[in-house]
Amino acid sequence: MEYNTRLARTEDREQLRNLWHVSFGDSDEYIDLFMEQMCVPERTVVYEELGNIVSAAFVVELGEFVSSEEHPKPCRCVYAFSTSPDYRGWGIGASVIRAAAKLSNEGGSVGVICPAEYSLFGYYRRTAGYRDYFYSYESSGSDSGILAYGSVLSINAAQYLDLRKKLLEGRAHIDFSLKSMEFQERLCLRSGGGLFSVTAGGVQCAAAAEIVGGKLVIKELLVPNGSFYTPSLLIARALGYQDFTYRTPVRPGEEGRPFAMISGLTFSEEADTGLGWYGFAFD
Repeated sequence: MEYNTRLARTEDREQLRNLWHVSFGDSDEYIDLFMEQMCVPERTVVYEELGNIVSAAFVVELGEFVSSEEHPKPCRCVYAFSTSPDYRGWGIGASVIRAAAKLSNEGGSVGVICPAEYSLFGYYRRTAGYRDYFYSYESSGSDSGILAYGSVLSINAAQYLDLRKKLLEGRAHIDFSLKSMEFQERLCLRSGGGLFSVTAGGVQCAAAAEIVGGKLVIKELLVPNGSFYTPSLLIARALGYQDFTYRTPVRPGEEGRPFAMISGLTFSEEADTGLGWYGFAFD
């Protein structure tokens, strides 16, 4: 066929790399890391025109969706959805994202997607039936020189998963597989950050830190109670940064912002309290 929406094949790898690079501008190192560790061709949807791949979406196995409303369910993420600039506005991307969303829900799995921009939430609602579900609270701080007591310990992916599971107990969230967590670990470490257990005020916290554009971003900070500032400050000092940004789950009574969307749930809309936590966006 001259025009075809299909699943990717191994020989499509170079075209997929090129489309990703043109669409997002990511480094070859990052693209290769994802391709080697997370990409499965038969779970990648592409649109092909005259032998050229002009749109694609990767479906990634994340782990399990955990909620008090349901038994744990397999969870897949649609990631790096893109269409070549010359082919946008023709409905090509819509056919790809619908096929990818359907693939993410096969076998009773929960599907998630993390829009790159707020304006895309509406697009994914209309086009593929996603709904807002995961929220986050994001803030920034700076080292003002105050006394801060505690410890920062670098931990590996398996240790982080164990700590993370304890800190998210009772909250709807994605329990990442070890493979997915090891991918996050590599992303954090290659940037100069890492995965950490932070103890502040006698409370053990978890933090995943990445250096983005020369800035410290704590893209997951889990604090069971108390202030977010002190654990963030301790990490910043341990890594040698003055300023920092942190992203945390929304606490009851707080107002967060939509962070990621979901599809394939069977429980009622009332179960969506705005407290669901996605965590990483593979960013």
